[in-house]
Amino acid sequence: LALSTVSLSPNDIVECLASVSDSNGGTASSTATITIDNQAPSVSAVTITPNTGVLTNTELTCSATISDPEEGSLTPSYEWFIGGVSAGNSSIIQLDNALVSPTDAVECLASAIDSNGATDSASSTITVDNSTPVVDTISLSPSSVSPFEEITCSASASDIDGDIPTLIFAFENLTT
Repeated sequence: LALSTVSLSPNDIVECLASVSDSNGGTASSTATITIDNQAPSVSAVTITPNTGVLTNTELTCSATISDPEEGSLTPSYEWFIGGVSAGNSSIIQLDNALVSPTDAVECLASAIDSNGATDSASSTITVDNSTPVVDTISLSPSSVSPFEEITCSASASDIDGDIPTLIFAFENLTT
C-alpha cells in the first residue's frame, strides 16, 4: 500500500490482514497494525531585517518560513533575546539605548507547533553597531572680536547609544 494514495492523518491506525488457505480447505488469517506518526513542522530561513547597520534605535523585523507535511503552512511565533534574556514576543522589536548597547547580540527565535503538538524552532542573530556621536550645536562668542581678545567656543554633543560624548576644542587661523 502506497500511503501517498490514501488519505491518512497522524495517529490513524492502518491494519493489514493476511489470509491464507490450502487445497484441503484450511484457512488462517493474521493482522498487523501500524500507527501513522506525526511529522514535525520545519522552521527555516529565519531572517532579521535589517541585518547590517543596526544601531541602538533601529526597528527590527523577524520572518521565517514554516512548513508542515500534514498541515501545510503554519504561523510562526517569535521571541527576541538580548544577551540571552527574553525581550519580546512579536515579529517586530524597537531597539533603544535602554534595551541594547553597541556590540550586543540580538537573537530572533522562530517557533512552530502543529495541531498534534510537534514543534521545531530556528533562530537568527545580529550584532548592534556603535553609532557615531553628533555635534548638535557649536558657537563662538563674542560674535565680533578684535585681535588679542579672548574667544570662547561652546558646543553640545549627543550619542543615540546613550554614551556621554567628550568634546575637544581646537583653534586654527584659516587665513594664514
